[in-house]
Amino acid sequence: AFDADLTVTFGAFKPGHLIAPGKGLSGEVRLIDIGIAHSLGVPAVRAMRQGDVEVEIPGPDFSDHKYRRGVVGVAAGSDDYPGAALLCVGAALRGQAGMVQFLDRTDGVARMVVMQHPEVVASQRVDAPRVTTWVCGPGFVPGDRDHDAVEACLRTSVPVVLDAGALTILAGSAGLQQLVRERSAVTILTPHDGEFARLGGVVYGRGRLEEALVMARQRDAVVVLKGPGTVIAAPDGTCFVDVEGGPVLATAGSGDVLSGIIGALLAQAQARGGMNGVDDAARIAAAGCWLHGRAGNLAGAQGQPATASSLIDSLGRALKTRD
Repeated sequence: AFDADLTVTFGAFKPGHLIAPGKGLSGEVRLIDIGIAHSLGVPAVRAMRQGDVEVEIPGPDFSDHKYRRGVVGVAAGSDDYPGAALLCVGAALRGQAGMVQFLDRTDGVARMVVMQHPEVVASQRVDAPRVTTWVCGPGFVPGDRDHDAVEACLRTSVPVVLDAGALTILAGSAGLQQLVRERSAVTILTPHDGEFARLGGVVYGRGRLEEALVMARQRDAVVVLKGPGTVIAAPDGTCFVDVEGGPVLATAGSGDVLSGIIGALLAQAQARGGMNGVDDAARIAAAGCWLHGRAGNLAGAQGQPATASSLIDSLGRALKTRD
């Protein structure tokens, strides 16, 4: 395939226009309506727009209290990577959930988190009754201690987002993989290409879209395959591709921020009774990816290199942006 400056397509965008490697070869993609959209059937993949995302982030209501807005539980960080906990928590706080509860594993990270974010509540309980979603894994390292935290989160009855180190731990444990399949609540996996391969995926085998769907069915989890045109796939075949994010997001800690954003949106939906299946979880994860991408675009708009911290700083503007 040649590297196009402009691609003109009819009726609908094609997956190859939005997902790597075709995304990188298509140039500007222009969709022309020739009156056939009504006859095209069910799309293979959907893309979020601003109006779709606004539905997933209604904001606080007149009668809300902090628990009704959702409580995000965060199990993150380690002696090696304490910053991952700070980034994940910072993003969760900006994601409009009512409260963030941090899992204190007596390693000093919880103290660091609360010192920087005094509104965070630290607790040693994974089974805390108020938590409506757990985010687990940013900054984790292989080992028994972090394995226990992953297992404890998966044994809860609320949605769980597994990211970063938790994915490596999951890849090496048949018991945890079985636990994911047995859960009654939704599990979301957020691998980059390397983590996807460790989990058994082949990034460029049948193509990123099909490979993400295969893993979602095999693992019985929603898979967020990060990269150029991030793919969000659910076990029931629901699939989204993110068209907002760009190369500005390729910076250390960016994934920790994304997991915090998705966790905040899930926590709100769970608290409000808006989580009815894996299709809802996939849609909410897609909204989180869109906000992450918009925050990156805003952070880099002035020509300054974007950092993970600047993504968090831009998240408030991303939530308020209107096309």
